[in-house]
Amino acid sequence: MRKQCRPRPSIVLRPRSIADAYALRAEFRSGGTMALFPAEVLVGIYLTLGDVRDVVVVASALNNILVFLVVMLLMVTLVGLRRRRYAVLRALGASRSYVLLVIWSGCAALLVAGYAIGIILGWAGAKWVAVAIEHRTGLRLPVSLAGDDALLVVALAAIGSILAAIPALLAWRAPPAEALRN
Repeated sequence: MRKQCRPRPSIVLRPRSIADAYALRAEFRSGGTMALFPAEVLVGIYLTLGDVRDVVVVASALNNILVFLVVMLLMVTLVGLRRRRYAVLRALGASRSYVLLVIWSGCAALLVAGYAIGIILGWAGAKWVAVAIEHRTGLRLPVSLAGDDALLVVALAAIGSILAAIPALLAWRAPPAEALRN
């Protein structure tokens, strides 16, 4: 046999000041009543979410470093595969600085294109998730690109452009005769 729950009376109070809120809290906590103070619950939730946010930021930073290293390895490999082409350029009379500039600009352009595609796909993915959450729960999540996001992309592009000089310098140092023999 199922026990039926008896409805219990409830009221909602809105204090006029912070002192009134603490007075109400003390009064409700002392007796046989049960009270829920949303601010107390929300503070606990925000503390937990803040900790999760810190973990996600660290994981994201480590992910960015790992992706940077993989892209650098890809660029060094790509330059190694094209070593013969660059040797032919040098044999035809291109200066070392020209070959350095060609390799560096190609690597930097590849990085910037990757950043642009990543921003577009990331924004579109976040928008898609926000729409799915809105349809499922009715909770609207705003998706936008902030100035901090643009600053981060510019900083990453600058660092990537500096690091793009590594494969260019490796090709610059290689003698063209050796690359043409192999």
